[in-house]
Amino acid sequence: MNKLEEVILKLKKLNDDEKKHQEEYKTNKKMYEEKIIKFLGKKNEKSYDFTQSNRRLKATFIENKKVDFNVEMIEQIVDKDLFEEFVEKTYTISDYEGLVKYLKSLGANPKVFKEFIHCEKQVNKNKLNQLSELGDISLDDLNGCYNVSVTSSYIKITETELEELDE
Repeated sequence: MNKLEEVILKLKKLNDDEKKHQEEYKTNKKMYEEKIIKFLGKKNEKSYDFTQSNRRLKATFIENKKVDFNVEMIEQIVDKDLFEEFVEKTYTISDYEGLVKYLKSLGANPKVFKEFIHCEKQVNKNKLNQLSELGDISLDDLNGCYNVSVTSSYIKITETELEELDE
């Protein structure tokens, strides 16, 4: 066996070991997180902290959530001026050639023109948050117009050193 073959085999072993350790890490991480979540659930808490060896450790249950808005429902219940402050509209021309021919004929009828346009409405969450902070709108005003779903959850571990008190 030459030197290159030895190096290739060592790298392969290193890669195999890394893969094995990564699989063990994922399995153990999931198991430990499930135990912590079960414990916190029994206590109806989102975090737990304790002190050990001059440091404070804290485990916090984190849930990432996604909010999906029903724009049509919001449009029905919110004042038009307020609605337009936080809902962005995107217009798409679905038949450009037909639109050009129609506009060339002039005497444009808005109802016919509208048939060539598709409008997509989307809530701008940043603008909605700003309006909420200003008190112009609240989540209660949008009750029933959105769904919240958990996209992922995990346990976050933080560690802080305890400072010794000068006596």
